[in-house]
Amino acid sequence: MRHLRRLYMCGTRVKELLSSIGYLESLDLSDCSNFEIFLEMVEMKCLKVLTLVRTAIKELPSSSGYLESLEFLDLWICSHFEKFPEMVKMKCLRELRLGGIAIKELPKMVKTKCLRKLFFVGTAIKELPSSIGYLESLEFLDLWICSHFEKFPEMVKMKCLRELRLGGTAIKELPSSIVYLESLKNLDLLDCSNFENFPEMVKTKCLRKLFFVGTAIKELPSNIGYLESL
Repeated sequence: MRHLRRLYMCGTRVKELLSSIGYLESLDLSDCSNFEIFLEMVEMKCLKVLTLVRTAIKELPSSSGYLESLEFLDLWICSHFEKFPEMVKMKCLRELRLGGIAIKELPKMVKTKCLRKLFFVGTAIKELPSSIGYLESLEFLDLWICSHFEKFPEMVKMKCLRELRLGGTAIKELPSSIVYLESLKNLDLLDCSNFENFPEMVKTKCLRKLFFVGTAIKELPSNIGYLESL
């Protein structure tokens, strides 16, 4: 199977895969409701796209953290998925979709500096690893309806972040470093009922859309009137 580059098995009854598919570049197992176990992925060094939407998988093997060529990983609505491996060498990963899964903790994201889009919609996570604040290429971050999410890390180097969705979370405030998000255009705090304090928006001059209906905010920062794009 050395010449096989793309494998689509959507909606089949497959439960596990053979290790002989190591030369694949794209693998799609969407809607394989019986798929539970992913064998070691040591040989899958060419894999760029991995789609596991609505499978019964609970975790990925530790070797998946060494997928140096992986660019897109989709675990959307894998309701049994609980544990994500350490992202040791996922240096090419650009988009990670973890919406609707049972995960509570995330690994450090030190080596994933190419990440541009992160989706954690409807998960049970309470906070993000501090390393996420150093993702210089990140443009889109979605934590919508993560009802247990309480604390956002410092946004040290997130200068490319354009859209931040926190609607329906339990967050009470944003870190003061949000003022340095020069590229931020959309900020969603819809139905964040615990959210009380809005920081000064000194350098967020690109902000166009700000949603805060359903929050506990009593007053807005004094400089909000100077946001020319809002």
